[in-house]
Amino acid sequence: MKLLLTSAGVTNKSIENALLDLLRKPFSETKLAFIPTAANAEAGNKGWLIDDLRRLKDLGFTDIDIIDISALPKEIWLSRLESADILMFGGGNTFYLMHWLKKSGLADMLPEMLKKKVYAGISAGSMVTAKSIEISTSKLDLRMYGDE
Repeated sequence: MKLLLTSAGVTNKSIENALLDLLRKPFSETKLAFIPTAANAEAGNKGWLIDDLRRLKDLGFTDIDIIDISALPKEIWLSRLESADILMFGGGNTFYLMHWLKKSGLADMLPEMLKKKVYAGISAGSMVTAKSIEISTSKLDLRMYGDE
């Protein structure tokens, strides 16, 4: 399994090089699936999300598919994720993302999918890979999404 877990995305040359090492091909030849689902539960300005996507484009990614697993049926998103070289899970609300990973069934599919893909996480997208997401706990998250 190839993982790149970050707090803020591909923000420096060291992280960029680590991602290139995992991919073993140029960004321009890489199909990236960006999953912004965690951002749905965050109110207000989403400039940080736009910055994440802009950074990826500036790095040279030319094939970026944006796939919200909470907004599309599995029949649509599954083949799109399967065709990607890298699954990049964006930041936002960790509990919301975990809720949708489980509800959609993607959490159970990821171990098999990641035998041939790179998993990259930004903030919440990284935290959902941990054994526990307790560190992300807020009372509002627990009321809305339960203790997942």
